[in-house]
Amino acid sequence: MHLDRDEFAVTYNSSETTTDALIKIIKDAGYTAQIITAKTMPKGERSSAVPTDLEPLASALRESKAKRKPLLLDFYASWCAPCRRMENETFTDKQVAALLDEFIVLKIDTDEHVKLTESFGVAGLPDIRLMSTDGQRQKQLQGFQAVGTLVSELETFLAGAKP
Repeated sequence: MHLDRDEFAVTYNSSETTTDALIKIIKDAGYTAQIITAKTMPKGERSSAVPTDLEPLASALRESKAKRKPLLLDFYASWCAPCRRMENETFTDKQVAALLDEFIVLKIDTDEHVKLTESFGVAGLPDIRLMSTDGQRQKQLQGFQAVGTLVSELETFLAGAKP
């Protein structure tokens, strides 16, 4: 395991531990965990259909359209160490904050908004989605985003979103 990375794989002997015990240890360390087998491996990107009727997304989409600003969805959890790191390091940066003013930002606690989280196929945290004012999914950023990386992604998205 390399815990300094945003994503890691764990190889273990199933005769020595259970998957539930392994997941608990990983979650207690502040990371998201899931078991992926050949049967559960995702087959490409999920549908781009957005569940526009689920709150708080429906309200944010209306505001995005009314203010003609793209939407940034920040899927997070209070127990997520990389999410807390982004909150403390990345989102507090002046350049990032200035770029976020160009978006309607919706922070979605995955523990409180389970149905919305599942409808977006969020499998790991943090998970940021950048969407146009018409609610189409356009860009997904998974894992911790350093200041420079997020600035670049936001600038690129905004440049492409302008008419």
